Amino acid sequence: MKIKFQTPKKRRKNNQPARSEKISTPTNQPITENKPAPKENKPEVTENKPAPPVTNQPMQFSQPVELGSLILDFGVYGGYIIKNATYNDGNYYRKYRKDNTSTYGKGLAQFGKGKDSLYIHYDVEHYLKVGSKTTDNVVQISTEGGGTISQVNTNSGIIFYPIWHGIVSSDCIIIGKRADGKFIKYIDTSEITKRYFGTNSKLRVFYGDASFIKNQIIIPYTSQYLIQHLPMSKFETKKGEFRFKWDEAAQWFSVEQIKY
Repeated sequence: MKIKFQTPKKRRKNNQPARSEKISTPTNQPITENKPAPKENKPEVTENKPAPPVTNQPMQFSQPVELGSLILDFGVYGGYIIKNATYNDGNYYRKYRKDNTSTYGKGLAQFGKGKDSLYIHYDVEHYLKVGSKTTDNVVQISTEGGGTISQVNTNSGIIFYPIWHGIVSSDCIIIGKRADGKFIKYIDTSEITKRYFGTNSKLRVFYGDASFIKNQIIIPYTSQYLIQHLPMSKFETKKGEFRFKWDEAAQWFSVEQIKY
């Protein structure tokens, strides 16, 4: 009788699995893939653009700077007397004097320099147009409406050009150039006279120099009403001022009359 001896199985060390067992990855451990590294968040480069104009602040005026003058001549020559123009291309007015080299009848005058220049297209017998170099952006005023021309800057992008003449009626006209380049007539004291005093032939109204204070334009006036003509003229005189305050919402001036 043969006796078979069984070889004892080797004991697994350190509880290692048998070779036939499969080793699985626990599900609670993350499986990583070979993904490309994320891009760095570099700071965004911005251009140094100028800040937009502030529109919620009250308008502030600079003080007027005189540019020159274009004044109607009531002497022997007629035409316009033009002084301190940056540029003037016009014909001498020789309706009354053939040798006249002092006044101009028709042409184009520039006041100021650069993009803020004011141009006046003039024809003493037909028109006076104020604004840009071309006639597609101008304001037409009376041929007697020339005078001393000034420039007033603001913090809102609008430029004003007061034109004051004191020979015939001492009126003041204020032309403005908006930020978009459009020329507009904002104030005309001849229209103020009609609105507040009427058109009585016995009444005359004279206006003084305009003052620019904060967001207001103040123009003083003196009215004279003829109460007696002969043997000696007598007038009833009254004084006051008109205050033109800029309305930011309306983009226009309100008007207030102050009687002294």
